[in-house]
Amino acid sequence: MNISIFLYPYGDNMHNFVEDMAKVLKALGDPTRLKIIRLLASKTETKLCVSDLSQKLGMSQPAVSQHIKTLKNINLLYPDRDGMQVFYHINIDVFEEIKKNFDELFMMAFEKNPKLKIQYNNENKKGESNKNE
Repeated sequence: MNISIFLYPYGDNMHNFVEDMAKVLKALGDPTRLKIIRLLASKTETKLCVSDLSQKLGMSQPAVSQHIKTLKNINLLYPDRDGMQVFYHINIDVFEEIKKNFDELFMMAFEKNPKLKIQYNNENKKGESNKNE
């Protein structure tokens, strides 16, 4: 089930957008998968193999492999073979595209309520300034 999530422009094809975003939300709706993303997004762990993740999560390697498969199927993770081990990394390009799509979705919703739009813009500016520090 390898989907072309975020690898093509949506244009006016809202059905594909909605379907892809639903797959992302479903994948990220699992606490274990969120933990995997969080571990890989941390400054100390930029790449981990299944055995590393299994140990950190206190889960069996087959269970972790199934979660990784789900995240790989929607291009959130990509593998990097190093000898006999396969390490996993976050696909930053896809995460940036997800963020952009969510930002656009929120902006469309907030267009209906200017007060929320101002609040959302202010929160985004704070987040960006904290990132640059």
